[in-house]
Amino acid sequence: MSDYKEILLKVIDSKKISDDPEVLNSFSEDSSFIKGVKPDFVVSPTTEDEIIRILGLANELKIPIVASSSKIGYYGENILRKGGIFLDLSKMDTIIEINPKDRYVWIEPGVQYEDLIPELKKHGLRISIPIGYPSSASVLSTYIERAPLLTGPKMLLSEGWQCILNMHLILANGMPLDTGTANWCKDRPNFLPSGAPGGPDLSRLYCGAQGTLGIVTNIIIKAKYLPKNKNILIMKFDNLSEGLNSIKRVLWFDKSRELLIISKKNLSIILSNNLQENEIKKIMSDCPNWLLVIGLEYDDEEKYKIDIADFKEFGLDLKESFFINKINLNELFLEEFKLPDRLNRFRSYKDALHIPFYINKDQIVSLNNDVEELLDEFNYELENLLGYIMPIEQGHTFYMDYTIHYNKENDNLDEIKGFYRVLSGFILKNGGVIDRPYGIWADLIFSKNHDYFNFLKQVKKQHDPNNILNPGALGL
Repeated sequence: MSDYKEILLKVIDSKKISDDPEVLNSFSEDSSFIKGVKPDFVVSPTTEDEIIRILGLANELKIPIVASSSKIGYYGENILRKGGIFLDLSKMDTIIEINPKDRYVWIEPGVQYEDLIPELKKHGLRISIPIGYPSSASVLSTYIERAPLLTGPKMLLSEGWQCILNMHLILANGMPLDTGTANWCKDRPNFLPSGAPGGPDLSRLYCGAQGTLGIVTNIIIKAKYLPKNKNILIMKFDNLSEGLNSIKRVLWFDKSRELLIISKKNLSIILSNNLQENEIKKIMSDCPNWLLVIGLEYDDEEKYKIDIADFKEFGLDLKESFFINKINLNELFLEEFKLPDRLNRFRSYKDALHIPFYINKDQIVSLNNDVEELLDEFNYELENLLGYIMPIEQGHTFYMDYTIHYNKENDNLDEIKGFYRVLSGFILKNGGVIDRPYGIWADLIFSKNHDYFNFLKQVKKQHDPNNILNPGALGL
């Protein structure tokens, strides 16, 4: 199919096209079990006009296109299933505008957290950070793919889509579209909290679409002022029920920006220096079963003392200084909540299959107990599966995750795949909700609602009649 290179050269400069086998291979797989194929070409546009011309060519020749602003992929969301063109948007990395007065930031797809956070700090601003992603992740991609944010406990700050003021995308036919206030108020895109004043909020339609309905070329997202002061408070627990009850008491005050429960295994990985199994086992012996980490912001010391007194009155023994192996965890998490480095290390320990989901608080302990029985069949321990637990929007629901760690070289991969599928299905049957239908999850999720999936297919057909945009994703 690569015989269309001469035509491709007519729509974009040759320096932005690669068919080097090593480069193509690097874009054909990720850490999932999704079987991808090598793209015919990796194309790196830097302008919207180039994307529009490439889409015109793709429609004419029926060439599949996958667009991504980051090579970071965990669930098969960024790999081609049928060959074609991989649009690498990482070179579109301009911070278009930072507006301290109206508190928004306008960015292109290639802008990473490690680029944006320091620039925002210069203006006294910050944005919400996703849980489980490195600082090198694309801000745009994590926001539009609804990655859960560390500010999950706060109302309207739990997922990236809630922070999007405007999304600018190119539809499959090359038509540009603004989904939010920037389409109506060009001089003040932060005029409304979200959505368009003339009708439905179209941003919701394109969030989580995995590039099947359009290619997002820039977004405007909410920014917040940096706090005057911030401390990390920590409390350890032997059993999870005790930790969940403590979270309920913390939420009653509505004082925490971040509120995270971390399992023993996950904490040991965070604290590890070399991610070696022997080292992690040794660290685990010094770690509590569960750790509650709270980010508390305040204006002055008097207010802070009142907050601490309130927590103590409710029986919460929160530590302002907590050490494990001479590491000050309060200082560590204070930095991690600004720009993550270690919070996503569970993905780097061995090979990892990650299952993020949502569940009601009252079902968490029973799910773990039921999963523990299931794990006997696969010779896997619950302690090694557990990761993070985080309340969403004042405990309306809870974010939770499991991670299967394995070794590609030594383990039976068919058994691991089977384990992954069975565990995913078990979560869905026992109260869990997986809201990002990547890979095998698409079948598991959409099989529960055929009407919804049939409507989704109609939406896809209207948007992309030639099925060029990420064909196969979302089961489409």
